[in-house]
Amino acid sequence: MAFGILAQLCMEGAAAQEVKEVIQFYQEAGLPYTLKHMGINGLTHAQWNQLGEGTVTIEDMANMPFKVTPDMVIKAVKQADYIGNEMLSLKHA
Repeated sequence: MAFGILAQLCMEGAAAQEVKEVIQFYQEAGLPYTLKHMGINGLTHAQWNQLGEGTVTIEDMANMPFKVTPDMVIKAVKQADYIGNEMLSLKHA
């Protein structure tokens, strides 16, 4: 759920700084903020597509203020993971 919030923020066009502030809280609370934290490593193209297609069928997606497409989901997850990995590298620097 925690990582999903990051992806949703990215999908909604939140500034990277806002996402980083949430990640800082996650770091303090010990919550996952990268795909690797959740044990997800190296998704194939087919797996990314499956993620996007499956996510848009979730009932809660109807509550979004815009139509969500599989490509939007994939892009948002990748963006959230990218920002999370940036924060992870800063934490270990």
